Amino acid sequence: MAPFSAFAPVSSQAICRQMTSAIEGGVDAWCSGAKLISSEIPCIGRPWYSDTKLYEGHFVIQFTEHENSSGTGTKHDLTPQKLQGGLKLLSEKCPERVSEMLSEQGHASTADMLIRASLFGKIVDGCEPGSATSSSKRNPR
Repeated sequence: MAPFSAFAPVSSQAICRQMTSAIEGGVDAWCSGAKLISSEIPCIGRPWYSDTKLYEGHFVIQFTEHENSSGTGTKHDLTPQKLQGGLKLLSEKCPERVSEMLSEQGHASTADMLIRASLFGKIVDGCEPGSATSSSKRNPR
């Protein structure tokens, strides 16, 4: 599989760091958990999301939103294609966030922004993925 890219190539190590940061706390405001559904490359690292090799092949990671009033949480599948779309969106709307990832300065909020951009196709601020506003509206470029 080709490496991920934004305005520069993004290594599987950089993606792994962002995924680890997201799953270990970056997405807590809206997400109740992440689960590996499938992986082309067997993961030997523990926890599974910290294995760099995972991001070198096809994968499906399912993120579940916090339960709603009916007692269920909406599930969203992250694939390499969606992740690439999120990187492209971030490079267009928030290039400073991609620079943080590439320079290993990214933190939980950067990781959360990447996951949300990938899953929802927009830059999301706040706690509710479906109803939050785009940061590009607040800070026009």
